[in-house]
Amino acid sequence: MDSSLWVKFVDDVILPCYPNISKTVERCSITGKILKGPVILKTDAGPGRLATDAENWEFRRRWNEKGLFILLGLPNGTSATQEMDQAYEEYQKSTLRVASKKMNARVKARKAAAAAADDQPATEEDLDEFVHEEGSPDDEEEDEDEYYMTHKGSVCNVTLGNDDLAHMVNGYPGDSLDNRPFDKTFTKENIISWWKAVGYMPMTRNALHDPKVRWEWGEGGAPEEASERMELLLKEYKEGGKKLTDMGFNGDVLDLEPVRVEEAEPLAGQEERVQAIINGNTMSKAGRLNKIGIKIANCDDMLEAKRRMDEAAKKKKENGERDKRYKNEQDDYKATKLFELWKKNGRPMQGNKPKLGSETAKAILKVLLPLIAPEERMSQHKNMGPQIDRLLAIQGGTTWEDEMDAFAAKVAEKYGRPAEVGMTGSLFTVTNPESSVME
Repeated sequence: MDSSLWVKFVDDVILPCYPNISKTVERCSITGKILKGPVILKTDAGPGRLATDAENWEFRRRWNEKGLFILLGLPNGTSATQEMDQAYEEYQKSTLRVASKKMNARVKARKAAAAAADDQPATEEDLDEFVHEEGSPDDEEEDEDEYYMTHKGSVCNVTLGNDDLAHMVNGYPGDSLDNRPFDKTFTKENIISWWKAVGYMPMTRNALHDPKVRWEWGEGGAPEEASERMELLLKEYKEGGKKLTDMGFNGDVLDLEPVRVEEAEPLAGQEERVQAIINGNTMSKAGRLNKIGIKIANCDDMLEAKRRMDEAAKKKKENGERDKRYKNEQDDYKATKLFELWKKNGRPMQGNKPKLGSETAKAILKVLLPLIAPEERMSQHKNMGPQIDRLLAIQGGTTWEDEMDAFAAKVAEKYGRPAEVGMTGSLFTVTNPESSVME
C-alpha cells in the first residue's frame, strides 16, 4: 500500500466510521460516557506510513489536529503483535486454496482438450461457469465431456488473471463457505480471537506468549522455566564447541552468546525526545523510533521535530543561495577590475594577442563563457594560453573587449557601483593585481 492509497483508505474508510472524533475527550456530564475523543489506528510500519514526502507529513499533521493517531506496531513483529497479520495468515491460505482449484480445473480442461482435439473447445468464461456450477474439480460426479479448452503446448501451461481476483477473494454467490475465503475468515469470532491473541486491547500482553517471541536472558527477561532451558542450551552449545576442538576442528567459531536484557532509559521530556528524533535520523525508521519510545507516527513530538528540520533545511538553502550570490558578485567584480587594470596599463599586447596574466585570463573567461557559450565549461580551457585563444575566438560581430565593456556596465547597474582599479573591500581579493597583467 503506497502513500496515496494509505491516505485514501484512512480518509474514505476509517474516518467516516467515527463522526465524533476529537483530539480531546469530552464526556457526558451525567453518565460519564465518552461523547467525543481521539481515535487510535494501529498499523504496521509498511510503505506509506513513514514516507518522508511533504504530502505524507501534511496528512499526518491534519490527522493529528483531527484526533486520529497512527500507532505503529512493533517492527518485524509479524503476527505476534499485529492482528491483521493473524487475519491474513488464515485468509491467504483460503484464497490459495480457491486459486489451486481454479488451476486444477484449467489443467483438467486442457487435458480433455488434448484427448479430444476434435471436440468444440470452450472459452474461459465457460470454464469459470463450470467451476462455479460443478464445484471442486476433484468431484467424481463431474462430467469431463462438458468442459474443454483449446490445447497448445503443455497441458500445465495455465494462468490466472485479473478476471479471477473476485472469485479468489470471496468465491461466487452460492458457493460453500470453504470456497468463500473472505466470509470464512473475517467473522466476529475470528476477529475477537485475533484481538485476544495479540492482547493489545484490552492490554493483556498475550503477544508475549506467542511461540515466535524470543526471550532475553537476565533479570526482567525470560521467566524461570525458559531461563533454565536457555542455560541447558548454552551448556550443550559450549560442549559441542569443545568436542569439535578435541576432534581437530576449529571449535572456537561456536562463540555466540545469548541476547541479554539491557535496561532502557525512557526519554522523559519532549525536548529530549525531539532532539533524539532529529539527531538519530529516525523520522522514517520504525525500529529507531521504537527504541526511543516513539510509537505514534503523527504525535506532537514527531511533528515538532519535522518542523525544526524543515526550518533548518530552509535556512541552509537560504545560506547556500546567499553564499552563491556572494561568490558570483566576487567573480563579477574581480573580472571587471582586472579588465579595467589591463586597459589602464595601455592594453598591452604580445604579438596579436592581449598580454594577460593567468589570473586575469581565467577571471575574464569565467564570467564571459556562460554568456558567449553556455554549453562550454571552464574545465575545457584549463591553461592561460587556451583561455586567451578562446577569448579571441568570440564570434557574432563582437570581440572579447566589447563583451567585457558591456559586462562591466551590467555589473555597475546590478550592484550599484562600477568596479574601479583602486577599489578595495571585502567583496573580493585580487592576488597581487600588478602581476596579473603580463609584463
